[in-house]
Amino acid sequence: MKTLLFAILAIFATPALAQIVPQQVPCGERTAMLGHLAEKYGETAIGIGLSEEGNAVELLISKDGKSWSILLTSPDGKSCLVSSGAHWQRAKQAPTGTPL
Repeated sequence: MKTLLFAILAIFATPALAQIVPQQVPCGERTAMLGHLAEKYGETAIGIGLSEEGNAVELLISKDGKSWSILLTSPDGKSCLVSSGAHWQRAKQAPTGTPL
């Protein structure tokens, strides 16, 4: 599941990001952005990965799954909210490997 999650998140961290994301996306210092998302929506990071361009991509969700956000942070520490939404559901994945 982590591989799929990071593959999906990597889509948002490509050079085409500037074409996908509107110019008016909320941006700021990473700690402030995380604090705002935690305070206003109860969201915390459940995964983080690095894009080939060196950007950190984080997926945050609220404990109850009512909201989620994707935050992109550049190496200089500037973070931008790439996307957000509602009704997050964790995918159910069948166990893999040799049965015990």
